[in-house]
Amino acid sequence: MSATSRRLMGVARLEWRRQLAPGRTLWLVFLAMGPVAVMAIMAWMTHKFGPPPGTSEMREIFGQFFQGMVVRGVLFFGCATIFLGQIRGELDQRSWHYSLLTPIPRWQLVIGKYIAGVLLAWALFVVSSGLSRAIFQLTLGTPGFADPGVQKELLGYMAMAALGCLAYGAFFLAVGTLLRGPGYIVAVYFLLEWIQFLLPPGLKQLSVVHYLRTLSPVPLSEGPFALLAEPSPAWWVVSQLLIYTLVGVGLAVWKVSRAELDYRS
Repeated sequence: MSATSRRLMGVARLEWRRQLAPGRTLWLVFLAMGPVAVMAIMAWMTHKFGPPPGTSEMREIFGQFFQGMVVRGVLFFGCATIFLGQIRGELDQRSWHYSLLTPIPRWQLVIGKYIAGVLLAWALFVVSSGLSRAIFQLTLGTPGFADPGVQKELLGYMAMAALGCLAYGAFFLAVGTLLRGPGYIVAVYFLLEWIQFLLPPGLKQLSVVHYLRTLSPVPLSEGPFALLAEPSPAWWVVSQLLIYTLVGVGLAVWKVSRAELDYRS
């Protein structure tokens, strides 16, 4: 393992210890298990009161549920909790200088923290997404998990969650690094994510939900008032999300590399 890799993993381990504080971890686990609990209740109701409507309708219902609760709710607030305070939290607690005193380049500090946050988010929210889709399959009965279509959908939702963690994590890391009080930006962005279907095609490019909705394993309708944009192939959407991620992390690296340590800013 190279010296750079060792330093990145060392920063990541320190960040994991900070992130896994009991109060913060409990909230994140509760948030991640929310969709699983909803699907478990649905499976119980199916067992108790009989089968739901047709399979195709139920698959679209799950797709809308995933976009509404998981992407706009769980991923958004989960990544905000993990990434907003990675650097801003240390500045607010006046402990950031301890990190800067270590013989590690600043860009590696930022990327190491981001890697730690992504791995934590994946462990919580990608697993939660897979469990939710697996439990949902129990409400349908057939086809079973051996069916290639079911496996493709399950992996598709997990991939969406993984990409969402990358993009939201980069956004919140950048906002938390650039701004002392990022709350109003987070509130505006949350609103934009919910009304992204009303945005013109150019502004849709700023929305993580827009990209993830395009990648949905089940085609979803955005309603009669949506402003339609040309559909993009999956490879293009993934590349855009990766660019989105690189820009966010790059802004955070740029800010930290040039900033003077000042707890008043």
